[in-house]
Amino acid sequence: MKELREEISSKNLRNLYLFYGEEDYLKDYYTKSIRECVSPEGGEDFNVLCLNNNFDLTSFENFVNSPPVFNDKKICIIKNTGILKTVSETEKERIKDAILNIMDYLVIVFNESVIDKKGSLYKTISKEGKVIEFKYQKEVDLENWVRRFLQKEKISMSQSDITYFLASVNSAMYDILSEITKLVNYKRKEGVITRDDIDKVATKSVESKVFDMINYMQKNNMEKAYKILDDLKILKTEPVMLVSVIFSEFSKIRKLKLLMDKMPQDKALLEVGIRFFGNEYIRKAKEIPLKKIDEIIFNCQRCDYEIKSGLCDKWLSIKVLIGKSQL
Repeated sequence: MKELREEISSKNLRNLYLFYGEEDYLKDYYTKSIRECVSPEGGEDFNVLCLNNNFDLTSFENFVNSPPVFNDKKICIIKNTGILKTVSETEKERIKDAILNIMDYLVIVFNESVIDKKGSLYKTISKEGKVIEFKYQKEVDLENWVRRFLQKEKISMSQSDITYFLASVNSAMYDILSEITKLVNYKRKEGVITRDDIDKVATKSVESKVFDMINYMQKNNMEKAYKILDDLKILKTEPVMLVSVIFSEFSKIRKLKLLMDKMPQDKALLEVGIRFFGNEYIRKAKEIPLKKIDEIIFNCQRCDYEIKSGLCDKWLSIKVLIGKSQL
């Protein structure tokens, strides 16, 4: 990514880029940055073609085969069209031909969510251009990003509360930006964001709510555990997805429990992919017996089957699952 930033800052762009992965914010950010290098005035013009969601081969070929107008360069942005996954052989060959014969004045940016690395089109792009996968960012990078945003807005927030905030909301940067903006607007006058503000204003992720629910289950506070379940129902959380999250949480705890016997705790957390609340996960892994974890995982699978087959009321089935999972 450092190399990409240098190319953009120096305006020494390549002719071909492919951005893919789960972090949409960064894909869009760098796509926009490249576009502004080519067309700094902003707005659509003769030197910019954006193909969003639907790929028009004729428009693409007409654009790439014509020179720029009153400019040194032109840019074609192809976003979320699926052409690196599902495209006819005829279209594939014509796109590859355009890539292999790309003119110096042209920049093509593929910004895609779904790709096929085994496909010939991906291999051609990989050989001829620069391919970057944008994954969800590491905890330290997100913390620094949020801190810079807060400094720009002249709002203060403690390090521990930044960590708590990031652990509470969805991992995608667009979601994080939306939630931190809400908090900034809520506390702009006071100039300080606290943990209470996060609990009051931020929309917590399902994963965060399930994490809290497991905490209450472990403390034998089933009233609060069921309260979270009721809140998730009111928020119209998809039951199958909720069971999947519960299953995933206990699967992570199980894997962590087994790995902690073989390696240091920090490496075990990294191996499992736990980014936040590492100490809490370690505590759960130590305190919950493996037999109980396996029982809960089995019950999650049974609950999933009951919901999908319509054997009983979806939310009743989940409530029974929570009751059986009391720690």
